[in-house]
Amino acid sequence: MVDPELTRVLDHYDRGLMTQLEVQLQIVPIVADSEEAWLSLSDDWRARVLEAIREAPHGDDDWNSMRVFHTGAWTSQEGYEESVRKNRLLVLEFRRGVESLRKTMNLD
Repeated sequence: MVDPELTRVLDHYDRGLMTQLEVQLQIVPIVADSEEAWLSLSDDWRARVLEAIREAPHGDDDWNSMRVFHTGAWTSQEGYEESVRKNRLLVLEFRRGVESLRKTMNLD
């Protein structure tokens, strides 16, 4: 069974609702946690994920300087701060996935 979150993310990309970077940030942790999810990717998406892993930051200084930008409209400071918090969590999960896959796939 294909991971429903992976299916959702790829569907959003196919419909033009997400950029490739947004997809990579979400796919890497999914495939790091599930070999089945990795194997369900097309060859093209596997190549994109491998490229994202190779290009991802190395070391704490590089990771700490990684920023994800997006546009949005917030009706309150709290809404904006929640968006910033979610982006930080997204980068942390991406890092975890990248480091796990680098180790598993001997990509260091």
